[in-house]
Amino acid sequence: MASMQVSDKGGEISASVEETNRIRASLGLQPLAEKKEDPAVAAHAARVAAQKEEDAQEAMRDRLERAKEARLRTQKLGGKSLGELLADEEMDSAAAWVLKSRTQEETRK
Repeated sequence: MASMQVSDKGGEISASVEETNRIRASLGLQPLAEKKEDPAVAAHAARVAAQKEEDAQEAMRDRLERAKEARLRTQKLGGKSLGELLADEEMDSAAAWVLKSRTQEETRK
């Protein structure tokens, strides 16, 4: 019986089509048909893969842009809010607020 050149990768034993056909011929079996890849199919597969890569890059750019906008918005709005500023001041009534706003208006003039 003829010996066969095999490769053992990751627990999988495989042989080339040529090697398998040689063994099949020695056993009296028909050889396996070799598939030849059509250049148009290969070109289409390459275009599809390139388009997927481009779409993934565009999605990543979009996510980065949204994250940047959120970061800038957070920086811009950082600091004390209006409620926190007013909570620091002791305004017991609307009259106290009116008096304070009038004094601020006079100092601006």
